[in-house]
Amino acid sequence: MAGGKIILADVNPINLLIDEKSLIKRINPKTKFIIPVHVSGRGENIRKIVSLGKKKSIKIIEDAAEALGSKSQGKSLGSFGIAGCFSFAPNKILTTGQGGIVVTNNFKLFKKLKRLKDQGREGPTTGGEDKYVSIGYNFKFTNLQSSLALSQIKNINWRMKKLREIYKFYLKNIKQNKYFRIINFNIKSGELPLWIDVWCSNRNKLYNFLKSKNIVCRYYWEPINTCKPYKSSFKNLSNSKKLQKKMMWLPSSLDMSVKEQKKVCEKINYFFSKIN
Repeated sequence: MAGGKIILADVNPINLLIDEKSLIKRINPKTKFIIPVHVSGRGENIRKIVSLGKKKSIKIIEDAAEALGSKSQGKSLGSFGIAGCFSFAPNKILTTGQGGIVVTNNFKLFKKLKRLKDQGREGPTTGGEDKYVSIGYNFKFTNLQSSLALSQIKNINWRMKKLREIYKFYLKNIKQNKYFRIINFNIKSGELPLWIDVWCSNRNKLYNFLKSKNIVCRYYWEPINTCKPYKSSFKNLSNSKKLQKKMMWLPSSLDMSVKEQKKVCEKINYFFSKIN
């Protein structure tokens, strides 16, 4: 929408983050930004990407939609680049129904973003002779949306703890094998597992088996280069292709009980015991 040309890079099959080798191959003299995506709260490669950006004078914008509360070596994801973007959609750790926030420590960019989200207006509104200095949009939060998020911030520590507990429980109680693995999080470094991503060689069979036991998982996104707007332009993203139809999320809701998690683990272990 901003007029830029999109160049897609492949993903690392181990952690699902942007693959640095693929990224380097796609950088050219016209590259203005790198936008790494912190998938499910992972961001262990962000320092390498920031370092690459500095060497080549390319700015970093972090897609931290799924990484609120997640850190890399003690520093919050979304705070490494020139800007970080967070989502408050219904399935995130905090929700306002929809919408999100942009964070930056660049004052010039901050002023530009304020105008952009407020119809190009500069300064507080008077309801009358407001000062409009640029093109802008009506991207303001409502008071109701804000109050919903603020009410959840009160127990944000509990929410973060619960997500870590869910991940650790699955990691401890599901037997991983050559057909099935949980995508790792670096909890010690500060990564917060928003959802539990798993790779499965026969994903659809496992999904349908769990569904028959009243356990509903969620299929992973299709690779973006297989979607219509990008299909003709981007090919040969081999890692993405290998992962296609092999990935899904396990139930990861904040209101999951230990009993429910135990059932998920038992059924997955049972499924793979029959394969072997």
